[in-house]
Amino acid sequence: MGNRVLVVDDDAGFLATMTGALRSRGNVVTACADTASALARMGAGRFDAAVFDLRLRSGSGLDLLTRFRERQDR
Repeated sequence: MGNRVLVVDDDAGFLATMTGALRSRGNVVTACADTASALARMGAGRFDAAVFDLRLRSGSGLDLLTRFRERQDR
C-alpha cells in the first residue's frame, strides 16, 4: 500500500489530474475541493504527504498548511 496523500484544490480539473497521477503511482489519495472538507479529513486521520492550492476560494491554503502541520505533529 502506498502513502496516504491529501490533495486540496478548488479547480476540479487539477484536482482530478493530481489525484489520478498520485493514485497511478500506488498512493491512497483523499481529494478535497475546499478547506472545510480538508479540515474534516485531517481530523479523521494522518497523512504522509499533502498537496495544497495556496489560493483557495474557501480560505487560505497557507493557513490550511499550518493546520495540517500542527495536526500531523500530534
